[in-house]
Amino acid sequence: MVNKIPRQSMIIKKIERLIIVDGCHSKCAKKILDSLGIKYAGYLNLEYVLKIKTWTFHNI
Repeated sequence: MVNKIPRQSMIIKKIERLIIVDGCHSKCAKKILDSLGIKYAGYLNLEYVLKIKTWTFHNI
């Protein structure tokens, strides 16, 4: 995660073609990158696109 970690944010911003694979139905990874202004070439949400149910605390 790059959330509030400057070193990781700098590294991620240097990636030429970034594709997000999000395992959260809440789109957590996408929201973090959007809030940091990090551009990405593609986005894949495992739950919505591939219908893969991922583990969360809500499933307990």
